[in-house]
Amino acid sequence: MKSPLKTVLRFVLTLQVACCAAACGGAGNPLLKNAMQVDHLQFTSCPASPLKLGQEAELAAMAYDQEGNPLPDAGLNYRFENPEILKQNSEGKILAKYPGSTHIFATLGGIESAPCVVAVSTPSNARQVVQLTDNAIEDHWGMNNNWSILSGGKILWLSDDGVERKVLFHDLGDSVGQNAELRDTMDDVDFMAMGSSSTAGQVLISWREGLSQTMTSRDGAAAIDLGPQFQEENSISDGVLLFRKGLPYNDIMAFSEKLGLSPLAEKGSLSNPIANGGQALCLEDQGGGNYDLVFFDGGTSKVLTTAPLAPGRYDLREGRVVYIQDDDIFLFDATTGQTQNITQRPQDLPSFVKTDGHSIVFLRNPNGGTDQEVVLYDIVAQEFSVISTTGLPKDGNSLQIDFKQAIWLEGSDLYFHDGSSDPAGTSLIPQGNATLALGYHPYLSDGVVAWIGNDGNDTEVFVMK
Repeated sequence: MKSPLKTVLRFVLTLQVACCAAACGGAGNPLLKNAMQVDHLQFTSCPASPLKLGQEAELAAMAYDQEGNPLPDAGLNYRFENPEILKQNSEGKILAKYPGSTHIFATLGGIESAPCVVAVSTPSNARQVVQLTDNAIEDHWGMNNNWSILSGGKILWLSDDGVERKVLFHDLGDSVGQNAELRDTMDDVDFMAMGSSSTAGQVLISWREGLSQTMTSRDGAAAIDLGPQFQEENSISDGVLLFRKGLPYNDIMAFSEKLGLSPLAEKGSLSNPIANGGQALCLEDQGGGNYDLVFFDGGTSKVLTTAPLAPGRYDLREGRVVYIQDDDIFLFDATTGQTQNITQRPQDLPSFVKTDGHSIVFLRNPNGGTDQEVVLYDIVAQEFSVISTTGLPKDGNSLQIDFKQAIWLEGSDLYFHDGSSDPAGTSLIPQGNATLALGYHPYLSDGVVAWIGNDGNDTEVFVMK
């Protein structure tokens, strides 16, 4: 069955003016005449301050002759040194995609300008801890909490007094206490998840009630019941919910805001899907402890490897897949179709790996020892940085990365890395008067960290932003 996921088309927009000599007057064409007179190119609009992620900015350059006179009819192109950080949108503006600094050059024929240097800042985190709940009711992510409950500055959680369960939704930009109640139910709630909607600035939400009912909500609107789907192991991105339809089915279902509910793949042996950018990743059981790692590009599927894989040992973002095989980390790039071994050092024994599509974070035991490090790898620069400050054992399932920032657990301590690729940017997150509730995963998204703490009476929701 055809996948409901959209096919991602990757392209680079360039501003250029083109006109053939025959159609525009041959040698008398002023555009061609101006091009021959160009002496140098210079930017007339270049962002001086760092851009925030998602921010747009004007970009403009001009061609000049030897006497410094502008040649307004000259057609220019722009060359981006690192398109991972910036891209040009359909309106000709530049759009900040990922933290870092890069050069942009104006070009015309064989002439190139001095660079316009543009920086994109990491998501801000003032390390201010806020307690979102303060009551005598258990607040947490639900019975099964392996799925992200943070997206776009919004958070999802469950309020459970032992009788009623309330699914609550909160915009972190609002004042504390402004919670939207999505559902009030007597049934158990689990498999809670939230991710980006197909509409910018909104989110898609999902959870299971009882043992079978799959519920969804768009940005806090009234809940939609998808029926007895026995939802397990889910992932949400770009307005698409992927989930494993539980026993006895083990198929991957896709719910699209635009197309509704339909199977993504029906084989009866699939599990642990990951959705991102119209693409998907899941495991297919081959028996004997081996699994095929299957990549869907929106229309076709491809087996990337067969190995003893498990959640936490593979990930997908921005068309890039990472996975651990034979004590090495491999990177598959869907845009090139190429796979590369990025560690080639099996003595380091990497155990868990995550990616945000531009960087990779993983745990390793250097030289097979007992010490454990958190390592950040820049995909474009191909540079490794150790960002942990201790060699103590880490909880690999807690490891997360987003926009080069990362979090992980060391025992009952929660650590945050600010995206600087420097151990000095790693700090212990203060717990205040509460202790970390280790039965619930912490989460990281868009510079916000969320976790469940126990204040001695019950569990409450905390964020650092």
